[in-house]
Amino acid sequence: MDLGLVLSSADDRFLSYDEMEIVEVVSDQVSVVLSHATVLEEFQTMREKLEMRNCVLQQANRML
Repeated sequence: MDLGLVLSSADDRFLSYDEMEIVEVVSDQVSVVLSHATVLEEFQTMREKLEMRNCVLQQANRML
């Protein structure tokens, strides 16, 4: 996942090397968090589908 970052400032100063490294680390962490959120959402959706299928199977077993 690629993210872009736009920084604006009232003054025209450039970010130092250390500041740019901090921005890069934070950007990487945000990317990881968004990736984890996507995986979590997919997991929850799959769990809900499996729970519904399990209920259907349990009802079918009771009828046997």
